[in-house]
Amino acid sequence: MSPKLTGKDFQNKKTKKNEELKMGTPCWDLTVIYGSVDDPKIARDVGTLKESTRSFRTAHRGKLTETLEGSLGGYAGLMAAADRISAFLELTESTNLSNPHLLKKTGAIRRQLDEIRTELEFYVREIAGLPRGTVKKFCRVGDSMAARHAHWIERMRRASRKNVPSSPTGSSHHPSPAEVSLHRETVMFANSDPGSDTRSKILRSLNDRLRGEWSDEAAKRVWRLMRDADLPNRRKKDGIGDRTAENLTRSVRASAPKILGELFRLKADLINKKTLEWSDRNFFLPDGLGEPIPFDRAMGLVSRSLERIDPELAKIARQASEGKRINGKPNPGSNGSSFNRTLFMPDGKAISFPLVNFHGFRRNLWTLAHELGHAVNGVLSGTAQGVLLFRGPNHLNETFSKISEGILTETLLGDAESSGRERDALALTVNWICHLADSVFLQVVNDDFGNRVGKLARQPSGERLGELWTETVSEIYGPDGRHFLYQGTESLWSVSHYLFRPGRSLGYAFGGLLAAMLLDSRRRLGPNGGRMFVELFSTGGSTTTKRMLKPFGLNPESKGFWDMALTVAFRRPLERAKRLAAAVGTIPF
Repeated sequence: MSPKLTGKDFQNKKTKKNEELKMGTPCWDLTVIYGSVDDPKIARDVGTLKESTRSFRTAHRGKLTETLEGSLGGYAGLMAAADRISAFLELTESTNLSNPHLLKKTGAIRRQLDEIRTELEFYVREIAGLPRGTVKKFCRVGDSMAARHAHWIERMRRASRKNVPSSPTGSSHHPSPAEVSLHRETVMFANSDPGSDTRSKILRSLNDRLRGEWSDEAAKRVWRLMRDADLPNRRKKDGIGDRTAENLTRSVRASAPKILGELFRLKADLINKKTLEWSDRNFFLPDGLGEPIPFDRAMGLVSRSLERIDPELAKIARQASEGKRINGKPNPGSNGSSFNRTLFMPDGKAISFPLVNFHGFRRNLWTLAHELGHAVNGVLSGTAQGVLLFRGPNHLNETFSKISEGILTETLLGDAESSGRERDALALTVNWICHLADSVFLQVVNDDFGNRVGKLARQPSGERLGELWTETVSEIYGPDGRHFLYQGTESLWSVSHYLFRPGRSLGYAFGGLLAAMLLDSRRRLGPNGGRMFVELFSTGGSTTTKRMLKPFGLNPESKGFWDMALTVAFRRPLERAKRLAAAVGTIPF
């Protein structure tokens, strides 16, 4: 029996690749916010924030029928200050999760911020309790703060009435060192691109180590989260109504057998296999990009792609790199995932800090595009909408990141085809469809799985959730042995961060499909199309999804929308892939 492989077996390979890059993968400079967690300015700002919070409570608690208009600016300023400190803590922790002094210090500061936020909870509660007539009176006054924030006020009122968490600054899951280690090993497995047998061994080894205590603890957490989540109301808060959610999932489920069947039969032919391992699902076929990809080249490709939509999007992306706001260094002790954090400086300027963990793999190229999509959205919406309205619902946030990924794919395909590299174009097309399938089909699996877990009468074991996970996956991806072998995957659900954020999964599916429709709409938008995208990226949470998309002629609530989106996102690219495969032949990659 061969020894079990772990992510550590590939650490030397990754280290060598990183040494080969030698191109100064960027590390962000957080001193624009604070010098360090020991910076005395943090204690000063926390103290000022406490005093300002007490003054705000005295001035407005129980008095919003008279002071709502004047209170909104003060509340926004308090939230911006608290969020700026929180963001600095999160960004600093994300690259130093193994530093005990740092974690102790950030924990103490965060507890003070939590106390401040608790003192401010009265505000949203009292807004929810205001008579509708009073709210309308304030919101009707021309260009008043209340009028500009009418959509935010209504969102807070709905969230408070349904007892759904409504903090405009959001919250973070801070993984333990064990979680970080497991996540990093999962990322290593996904990015390493060794042979099929090796990929399968890595995945099965990880699955074996997740069994037992780890998956049992994860099962306890997921069950409690899903049981208490009130998913329908969370979706409504996120802007996805029950009917839209039902139409989306119904269309995805109905299309899955044909779309996924054709996709993975083609992929099996291309890598010369009869049945795929689950670890083959996201294996990137060699597509001419080469590895390692220097960061400067990756940044150039993403910014050139965004320029195709509008130069302003590319300009903001380049400013993030040139201003040392991107962290691409996968340092020991860093968070193995990627994210973007947008915050407001004391002068009101919105700036974004993306974390990418750039190893030079092809997959990192799409990750960079994804996080820069979030970063550009954060800067544009922050500038246009301000503190309370700049964050849009999750499904729109993920739309912007997928637009960035999609336009990158268009650019790479155009480069391959213009130079006559049909085999590379085939690989790029299949890689993109498989990648997008995870954002749509697998996220519907995650959503369905979360719903089923929440309905269980008793706390399940990790083994029980493994059975439920396999059952849920097979309903979308086909039974064991048809396209995939599921053996050795039963515990992988326990390291999926999507399952620890109830109600979010469907937003990724929504965003992936909507992004495809928006990119497709460029053909009919005319010369003002680029500016329309800039305005879209700038909207944040200032209006409803339906109103936001009206200029594009799109309505996710309309009959047939999701079927058309699946055609644009999957059926057309699949036909293209099949034509390319017929032209170049299916010589195994």
